[in-house]
Amino acid sequence: MKFLIFSLSCGGGHDAAANATAEALRNAGAEAQVYDCYAVIRPSLSKALCGGYVWLVKHLPWLFGFFYNAAYKTPRLNGKTFVYDINKFEVNRLERFIRRENPD
Repeated sequence: MKFLIFSLSCGGGHDAAANATAEALRNAGAEAQVYDCYAVIRPSLSKALCGGYVWLVKHLPWLFGFFYNAAYKTPRLNGKTFVYDINKFEVNRLERFIRRENPD
């Protein structure tokens, strides 16, 4: 079986979990590849988000907490989070990538 595992290469935690999952799948005889989801859909977005994340966490952790709560935990009038609304604009690129890779 072929698996695509999507991660976000910011800070290392997401990648560590994704790589451990891929390794376990490979050890079980599957094909598994890890991809940075934002690098796949828009490399400049990945660099900006990850660079901003690392900078905020190091220098202004309280501001990171504010943005995190606003983006991921606070529903908007449509009931969705800000991150959902942003990601829906890029879903077509990710879908094309998944179709090209043709996982099981």
